[in-house]
Amino acid sequence: MAGGETAAWVRLGVVIAAVVAVLAWAVGRWSALAPRFDTWLETLEQHFPVVRSWLRNALELEAHLDPHTSSELAHAVAEETARRTHALPIASTRPRIEPKHPVLVLAGCLAAIIAVGLVLPQPVLRSWRTLWNPTLAAPPLRLEVEPGSVRVSPGAALAVRARVWGSARRPDLVRPHEGAVTAVREESGPGGGQVWRFDLVQLTRDQTYRVRVGAVSSPEYRIALAGEPTPVSFEGRVPGAGLRAVAVPARGRDARRPVGAARHARARRDVRSRSHRSDGAHRPRR
Repeated sequence: MAGGETAAWVRLGVVIAAVVAVLAWAVGRWSALAPRFDTWLETLEQHFPVVRSWLRNALELEAHLDPHTSSELAHAVAEETARRTHALPIASTRPRIEPKHPVLVLAGCLAAIIAVGLVLPQPVLRSWRTLWNPTLAAPPLRLEVEPGSVRVSPGAALAVRARVWGSARRPDLVRPHEGAVTAVREESGPGGGQVWRFDLVQLTRDQTYRVRVGAVSSPEYRIALAGEPTPVSFEGRVPGAGLRAVAVPARGRDARRPVGAARHARARRDVRSRSHRSDGAHRPRR
């Protein structure tokens, strides 16, 4: 992963951790400053002495009525407390919400972001995009493949080189119905980028290939065979002549040499080459 992408992921992690920390601090502050029920009752009794002791006793009798306490007494206390609190402006004891300071802080932060965005629009836009999608912070990935589509002799070897910019990943060579080839790292040339080499040996049939790194893939290239296949051995069979079929090593034009046999006999020659196997019937020379 590129350095820019790594830094973007770290920045996203820091932002998430900061948001979680601020939320935890705010919840802790609210939990510490929020008034408890007993504190609220004490505040009401301080503001309205007329219900002092009445309100607390009525609530306690309603919540937990002692078996030794008369229900008529509890009912009378509740009615008297309700009569006393009915005319009290209890709503005036609500704490006032004062958003002036938080609103000013948020407005200042928003104004600073807008100002920076007006002065440096592209960097700010890129920062916001990479904040939520860190993969966009990676440098652009570019791929060049050599030699592309080629024609080679049967049995020849071919070196495919891929130059990669913007990624340290090892590329893959994709060939349908062929085995995998491991990329070998080479020294980078003057054009920059990292060069990788794929060694293809014993090419015996036409095939296609493409190079892939990450989500980037090269076009599909074709390897075509040109020229005649090179024979490596042949076997001659002469029916009726009493000869055994033997495998004789052959190189180049030696695979076409005559097979000794009786006059008018038909010989069968199986030629094995690097690209394919061909069967043919040949009449020996006299």
